[in-house]
This record gives sequence, structure tokens and C-alpha cells, in this order.
Amino acid sequence: MKSYENIVVKTQEVASIIQPSKQEEFDFVINPYTGCPNPCKYCYASFMRRFSRHSEQWGDFVDVKIWKGNFDANKLGGKRILISSVTEPYNFYEKTYKVTQNILKKLVGIDCSIVINTKSGLITRDLPILKKLKDVIVSISFCTLDEKIAQGLEESYSVKERLQALKKLHENGIKTCVNVAPIFPEITDWRAIVEKTRDFADEYTFESLTLRNEFKPAILNYIWANHKDLYAIYYEIYKENRSSYFDKLFDQINVFCEEEGIKANISIKL
Repeated sequence: MKSYENIVVKTQEVASIIQPSKQEEFDFVINPYTGCPNPCKYCYASFMRRFSRHSEQWGDFVDVKIWKGNFDANKLGGKRILISSVTEPYNFYEKTYKVTQNILKKLVGIDCSIVINTKSGLITRDLPILKKLKDVIVSISFCTLDEKIAQGLEESYSVKERLQALKKLHENGIKTCVNVAPIFPEITDWRAIVEKTRDFADEYTFESLTLRNEFKPAILNYIWANHKDLYAIYYEIYKENRSSYFDKLFDQINVFCEEEGIKANISIKL
């Protein structure tokens, strides 16, 4: 399991914790923390290190956001809010600082739609608050059901913990989304993930593995070291920039979801 002994934790004063979203499907985004103590090998959010000016590597620092401004109900009314886009809102330090919990408390009574992205079972701590929100959906990510592979790629929360959280949220009336992402070619068994979770999921998203900049050699090295028989497939997709693998795969997923009556959103980005 992940050790947090050497993580650099600081407080960060911000004028506002609510920012306009760059994703079309959301109006605002709230990231309770800067950085993340769980350095997933594929994490696109590590680009934030360029802007936060940390000398530490991604995964070795967490800034706890402190803000003085109030939540403007008129500003957020009728809007769609994402928590969060570039951090884990229920990371190890949320147990102590409760930034995400305090944010949710302030959103109670505001007529807005909220999507929460997480891999942590800690979210079930806030069930009493989630039940008070008018429109909220919790999205939990899985790239595999294999604990060994998951820990090798994510050094994060166990698959078992995520499944338990998904089930508990669903049983308590909270809408849930299973984010099958990122899909690693020939490693992610998307069908097994669906079958394992469909009794506790209201909808699904499917996202391809995206490799840019420093992630490309890191992941290709991981594949070479751990799945050498698959290296040619990854080379074709990510070195030769051919999307035919995912085009075919997502056609299969789309047909399956339509036949099974599963609400799904599919995204290919190489």
C-alpha cells in the first residue's frame, strides 16, 4: 500500500475555490486540493506541476486549499459543477482537513447539478451530506478488476474498496457512474467491469488510454516490462498514432451497451 510519510503537505490560500470549467459539459470545476498523493502512472493531471511551481514530483505533494469567499447561490444556480478534474477529492489528507466535505456542505440547498470524480471509498463518509444535495452523481473509476495490475498502475485505492463504495452509494440512493478508464488495450477487461458493477451503476463512461508528453515513454516502458507480448499493439497505437484499435473496440462497447440497455458515454483520445 501507498506510504504517505514523505508527502509534502502545505496550505494554499486561494481567492475562490470555484473556477470556470474548460470542459463543455460543465460550467464550473472545484478542485479541493492541488496535487495528489497517489501518482497514477497514466495521470494526465500531472501537468499541473508546471503551474503550481512545485519542485517535488507529481505524487509527492499536496496543497490543501483554504478560501475565504462564500459560495454564490445565484452564480451556481442551474449550473453543472465538477468535483474534481485534476486531483483526488477524497485523498488520504481529506480525513484530516475535510476540504471536500466542507465544500459539499456549502452546496446543500443550491439548485445545481454536481458530479464527483473519485477512486476513494472515503466518499461514503459524506453520505448524510450527499443525500441532501438536489442533483449529484458519483463517478468511480476502474481500469481493471485485477488488484495487482491496479496497484502497479495506480498505487492508489484497492479495487475492493471502490466496489464496496459503489455498492454502498447505490444502496443509499446516490446516483453512480462507473468510469471504465483509462482503457488499457488488451489489459482492461471492460466487459468484466460492467458485469461486476452493473447492479450498482446508473450509467457508464468509457475512455481510451491517453498518452502524451512524458506519459508515453513511461507507459510504453511499463508495457515492455510487464506485458511484452502486447508491446506491438501499444507501439502501433501510440507511436504510429493509429486509432483503429479503439475505433473497433468502442463500436463493440456501443453495440453491447445498446443491446443491454446501458446508458453510456464513450470517448477516444489518444
